[in-house]
Amino acid sequence: MLFTAAPKISVRLLAFTALALLAGSACAQTQPAGPSCSAGRNADATYRTFYLTHATDEHSFIEIQTVLRNLLQEARIVGVHDQSAITVCGTDADLQLARKVISDLDHARKSWRLTYTVTRAGSSQPAQRIVLVVASGEHAELKQGSRLPLVTGTTNSSQGRDQEVQYIDVGLNLTAILDGTPDSLQLHTKIEQSALSDEKSGIGAQDPVIHQTVLDGTVTLLPGKPQVLGTLEMPDGSGRQEISVTAEPAS
Repeated sequence: MLFTAAPKISVRLLAFTALALLAGSACAQTQPAGPSCSAGRNADATYRTFYLTHATDEHSFIEIQTVLRNLLQEARIVGVHDQSAITVCGTDADLQLARKVISDLDHARKSWRLTYTVTRAGSSQPAQRIVLVVASGEHAELKQGSRLPLVTGTTNSSQGRDQEVQYIDVGLNLTAILDGTPDSLQLHTKIEQSALSDEKSGIGAQDPVIHQTVLDGTVTLLPGKPQVLGTLEMPDGSGRQEISVTAEPAS
């Protein structure tokens, strides 16, 4: 009977193979987790996308993006306004600072209750009050009155002559734009008062004559303290109106 000797395996070869496997495993575990990017001199930078919750309008979005670019000059910052998202590519310190900045700036805007008081001079009638709720950095509008048809021309058609009609608003139009800080608010107000006159137009008997008075200006408001905006002459010539406004935090 013939016996074949089994090949001898070198102990050194087995030890070398084991060490190589361990080294490969260690290398795999030390690789940085997450996506990488390149930002300035930081070839091993990583990136993260931050989604804004409150500052989603274009003006606030651009302001936050500008602050990040000024503070993180070595990082790469890209904003996608349609998704309210800002992507930052930088070091871990850059990402931590970006998270802190966005947390400080991305907050709900404070809302204010604006109470306009209209007092007619020399009248015993009670004052008229108009209340609007406006968030800081936003605007609000109020329209109260009637829409009058105004014939602007005629056109020929298969059924005869058709009149072209345009509608105009008559009454009270109020627009308020609020900005500034909680301690010092900047309020821009435009108030238009209009009324239909009994006068006849010299252009055409059917064209109305409308009397109109406009107040347009900006004032600084202290919360809780009334501020006089001005005085309006009534469009129908019946007297004057004094208009003031008070800003209070909305609940």
